Amino acid sequence: MADDGQALRGRRESIDVLRHQLHNPDAHQHRSRLFLASALGDSVNAEALVAAGCDVAEADDRGLTPLHGAAVGGFLDVAELLVRAGSPLDAPDHRGRTALHYAAVYGHEAVIRCLGRAGAALDVRDARRETPLWGAASRGRAAAVRCLAGLGADINARDKRDQGPLFVAAAHGHVATVTILLGLSAEIEDRNSFGMTALHAAVLRDHVEVAEALVAGGAQTEAADVKGRTALCAAAAAGSAAAMRVLIRAGAALGAADDCGVTPLHIAAMNGHAEAVRLLVGAGADAEAEDGNGCTPVVVAVALGHSDIVKFLMGKAVC
Repeated sequence: MADDGQALRGRRESIDVLRHQLHNPDAHQHRSRLFLASALGDSVNAEALVAAGCDVAEADDRGLTPLHGAAVGGFLDVAELLVRAGSPLDAPDHRGRTALHYAAVYGHEAVIRCLGRAGAALDVRDARRETPLWGAASRGRAAAVRCLAGLGADINARDKRDQGPLFVAAAHGHVATVTILLGLSAEIEDRNSFGMTALHAAVLRDHVEVAEALVAGGAQTEAADVKGRTALCAAAAAGSAAAMRVLIRAGAALGAADDCGVTPLHIAAMNGHAEAVRLLVGAGADAEAEDGNGCTPVVVAVALGHSDIVKFLMGKAVC
């Protein structure tokens, strides 16, 4: 809530600056009056300026056009005015983002439909190879994702790190967006450049509801990343007992070892996650399993000084 309040204050300050620039010609900072009117949603002034012959394609020093300004604010009437006046739909700003990128990121569905139906490129990529739908997914704009997909946008388009919309939505804990993407048949086993799936991303950040949605949607619990680590290994590294329970209930292999022979129990012991250790042992994980160096989980815990885990595992060994 504090972050939301800070964002709201920041937006109000930005609006005050724009209003000042609109009514004070010397304070424009390379922004046209049409841009300022568009960014403020001032349709009366915007219409008058267009009628007076103002250039609808003029960009400021960051490449932002009046249509970008209308898209950021979600001002449909101004966006429609600019589209009718011939504003370039796919003009990129200094980061390669078009008006559709901004409408998507801020979740303005009406503007998304306006731009899409006018012929804006749906899968245009910015400097980081992010599409408008990717941006909407990363921000948890579930309705915008659905809207873009309905217009024909690619629901599996990846960014420069090979992360698709489902992956990035899962990584940020946007369960509603994940659910929509699964319903649209997004590629559930798509991997990023490290071989991680959306399920890895969800459990690594303790997004339990997302993990549940992915498992229910058919995510493979045994999918391994480039180091051979499964989602259970990732959950053990994060110490997310709740996510581990989801995976164990789904049948995740307790002893699935990575390329170095390290099991989820080794990883939990290594990171000092006592609850995760108890959970794995209670579920039947082998406390005597050796990694590639011949070390058992208790040896790892001793080496790293996790005394509570050492006592627990030694007690199990005695039993």
